[in-house]
Amino acid sequence: MSYSVHLYRPDVKAALDSGKEMDEFPHTPIPEAAKREFIRLLVGYGYEFESQSDECVEYIHTNKEWGIQVRFFNTQIAFTVPYWSQSENAIMEASMTASEIAWDVDLKVFYPFDGTWNE
Repeated sequence: MSYSVHLYRPDVKAALDSGKEMDEFPHTPIPEAAKREFIRLLVGYGYEFESQSDECVEYIHTNKEWGIQVRFFNTQIAFTVPYWSQSENAIMEASMTASEIAWDVDLKVFYPFDGTWNE
């Protein structure tokens, strides 16, 4: 079980706000420049490179007790926090970091657990 925060381009939020379901339309890719800037800022929040595959690039928080993972995909960035002993602090950290960096790179923060957006 885990908690997650997803970041998307503004048009994804607009499509959902218009009544579409998440899987009913193509999602706009996140520009490479935005991903690079997000990663640059993410490192400043205490995250480090973990791995890379054809589908995604993964970073983790240096506080290993939190277990926060950040995965960069073509159309979304996903923060994932496992429910461990420090999960409350980790969830707060992941949510704060996602929100602060999203503002700088023009992305919208989506909370899948309750279907809300950080405005």
